[in-house]
Amino acid sequence: MYRFALPFCCIAIAMLFSCTSQKKQSKKEYFSSFSPFGDVKYKPIKYSFYTNEKNDIFEQKEYLIEDSTGFHRVIYYDSLIQTGKEWGDKTPLKDIIDIQTYTELGDEAYFSKDKNQVYFTRASSDGAIRLIIKDADSRTFSSLGNRWAKDKKHIYWGTEKVLRAHIKSFRVFGALQDSAMDKNHSYHQGELVQ
Repeated sequence: MYRFALPFCCIAIAMLFSCTSQKKQSKKEYFSSFSPFGDVKYKPIKYSFYTNEKNDIFEQKEYLIEDSTGFHRVIYYDSLIQTGKEWGDKTPLKDIIDIQTYTELGDEAYFSKDKNQVYFTRASSDGAIRLIIKDADSRTFSSLGNRWAKDKKHIYWGTEKVLRAHIKSFRVFGALQDSAMDKNHSYHQGELVQ
């Protein structure tokens, strides 16, 4: 294990020094390209969604970057939603989300829905990524806590269906609400334990 540490550290240090000068040169441009105070005027719609003068829909996101002065919060507006398994499989939000019926479910806001779709939001390196839960029934979908949810036919952990779960007896428990059980089985983070 230690034989890999030295090359890894050398590469990391080289990348840090090569990126530092580039960061300083493009810092102003980098921040202004994501700034809500640029040429584009965003108007709030609801939750973290905004619109512009063309009636496009944007989701406000944020992440932290670090430079020599410390950590900085970067706010940006994303107009795309992940619609497939690959990173590039994205579609404009305005073509997917029905903003009039959109609502967030539960305290954690991992889950949300509109009249057509159910969505799961998870943390990512660029703040968050919103995913569509395929085949989930928007009308009966509800959050059970943490990443657990259900509709009339299935139990979900995030975007994945929990196989063999008994919906009527399914209960979430534990301090982190990452465990669950039904009359037949126990589950942890979406996986069948027993």
